Amino acid sequence: TLPRNDANKRIKELLYIWNIRIYVEEYRKPSILLCELCQRASHATHQCAFSARCAHCAQTHDQQDCDNLEAPPKCANCGLDHKPTDPASVVYKALLATAKRNRHRRSRKRNHETTTNVD
Repeated sequence: TLPRNDANKRIKELLYIWNIRIYVEEYRKPSILLCELCQRASHATHQCAFSARCAHCAQTHDQQDCDNLEAPPKCANCGLDHKPTDPASVVYKALLATAKRNRHRRSRKRNHETTTNVD
């Protein structure tokens, strides 16, 4: 990534390099899809077909109804003492790595689709 300054902003104005169409966009941190209802990955909350799991204690209730908020959190995915969204979670790290890999693949695919400048 480039530092944010006026000179580097001009790179977004580039459309072609040696008659090859290029796409320049700002870096976006890869996001992961983690359901807020069941705490599982790879689907959105509105698509969830699973029972609710608490994001704090991993039991089958909504976090708003949790009676265990004084206890240490428990991950609904791996069972360790952290929340499912904790960046230190092994599952969360794996999901983030997958999101980065998928984003990189999409970017490479888009960059290989070239067009010729006819100007």
